[in-house]
Amino acid sequence: MLVTDSETHILRAVWIATVVLILVSILIVTILIIRRTTQYHRSRRTNIRKRKLTRCFYAAITSPVPLTTSSLPAITESDYKTIMLIALDVLRSLRGDDVKKIVRMLELWGMSVYLQKTAYKGKKGERIQALTILGYFSNEAIPIPL
Repeated sequence: MLVTDSETHILRAVWIATVVLILVSILIVTILIIRRTTQYHRSRRTNIRKRKLTRCFYAAITSPVPLTTSSLPAITESDYKTIMLIALDVLRSLRGDDVKKIVRMLELWGMSVYLQKTAYKGKKGERIQALTILGYFSNEAIPIPL
């Protein structure tokens, strides 16, 4: 049986399609591996930062020295959500002057503006968390948005 030109073209097209699909699958797997690796490193950095901030909260509670802006670590906007979650966990278990220290710490970081913004425009769970923390602030410490 002789092979015709059309059969040769079909076979060649199948081979080309197979090679293209293999290359596309290799590209997709490479992208997924890179994405997973960066996600892992980002998660690791976030956990390290969360541990540092948590230690800062507990150090503020136990320290007899009054808190100042210079005594606190610098934070970025990416830390706000983490700080909100840590503060909520810490504040739930504290009473008295320790609560005042944590609230003072949040005030020095300027968290009241972020908490208000989250209370107005955040997702339902985030709004509840922000309002819970704002309940610990004095009325004078919270600027009223116009």
